[in-house]
Amino acid sequence: MDTFSGKVGLVQRVLPVYRAPFFNALSQSCPNGLSVFTGQPRAEEMIKTTSTLVDAALVQGKNWHFFHGNRYLCWQSGLRGWLTRWEPDVLIVEANPRYLSTPGAIRWMKSRQRTVIGWGLGAPPLSGALADLRRNRRLALLSQLDGMITYSQTGAAEYASLGFPKTESLWPPTPSPLRRPTPCPLVPPSKLASRRVFSSWADCKPARTSPTCCRPARTDPKGSSLKS
Repeated sequence: MDTFSGKVGLVQRVLPVYRAPFFNALSQSCPNGLSVFTGQPRAEEMIKTTSTLVDAALVQGKNWHFFHGNRYLCWQSGLRGWLTRWEPDVLIVEANPRYLSTPGAIRWMKSRQRTVIGWGLGAPPLSGALADLRRNRRLALLSQLDGMITYSQTGAAEYASLGFPKTESLWPPTPSPLRRPTPCPLVPPSKLASRRVFSSWADCKPARTSPTCCRPARTDPKGSSLKS
């Protein structure tokens, strides 16, 4: 089983129940600890969340929700305090510029020369009256990250088009169609010499088993490369 010797911090706006088994499994690769910071969704979102993790620490902050639809914004109270207490060596954040507290968390890590990795679905083209503003905010956030993890080749290609070079391709196993796909977000800082995109699928597995890890892709012309 691949392990990472440092402390890992992971920020989620909300933590759906279906992701809990993955984080419990991922913690087995983090012998010095995995701590997940999260908040609660709006009632109308009807997202079933979990309040506990078996093998990873779960810290509840408070989400402040502003506006709706394309104008939605979220501030997560307690994030800075959690960082100060946990002192992660690697921080994994959702690469969503709508989450207003994320840039501060990134600055906190960068001021200590620590790695920050983004996790997202992709960066599709924007349209509408606020497209330019949203694009600039997206680029500002992405430019601060050391690497990106995404769910698909399409998402990886979108991130690569925004400046994340495909310096290394990682191709994980294909998940069962009966399971929700979850990215494998553990990337040691030593592997982040340059900003890269990781396209990864990992099955949600019981806590007693090791998580599916990303493996280097073969240099086969028929193989798929990471999308960023």
